[in-house]
Amino acid sequence: MALGSSLALATDFSWIAGEPDDDWDTCANWVASGLASPCYPDDAGDNAEIAYSGSTWTVNLINESIGRLTIGGNVDFGSAGGTPALEVDVVVVDASNGDVTLTISGATLTNAPT
Repeated sequence: MALGSSLALATDFSWIAGEPDDDWDTCANWVASGLASPCYPDDAGDNAEIAYSGSTWTVNLINESIGRLTIGGNVDFGSAGGTPALEVDVVVVDASNGDVTLTISGATLTNAPT
């Protein structure tokens, strides 16, 4: 008897950004802590972290739902096209490194109910 599962495995991702663009769905912008398919956060169990960098990150969003988004610094959210929305179960903003600015432009960041 074969057992199968359609559950996606949760993966933790860290934003490293910038080359060749700032798009959410560019593989080169993320480092995954495990096996990831695709190579950016796109599943309800995935966790994304945009850590403090000493400057402002720019992140161009697409339509995705992920489990957790942790922001540890200044982030400008833009659009990679259309009217994107990023839905998450939990949003964490870490101000331990000083002032944190969260700018949402051309996108909707929703704290979805758990």
